[in-house]
Amino acid sequence: SRTCHHCGHIKKELKVKTRKWKCQNCGKTHDRDINAAINILNRWFNGDSLKKH
Repeated sequence: SRTCHHCGHIKKELKVKTRKWKCQNCGKTHDRDINAAINILNRWFNGDSLKKH
């Protein structure tokens, strides 16, 4: 996921092979797969549809 689960910032340039990245907005470092899983959980807990992208 290119969306930081901590602050919601979207990293525009992120290659598929990049596994870890640092948010330019809040400075948090993310494992791409774990970050994506947290984003999915957050959407589910907030009642957002996962088909909205």
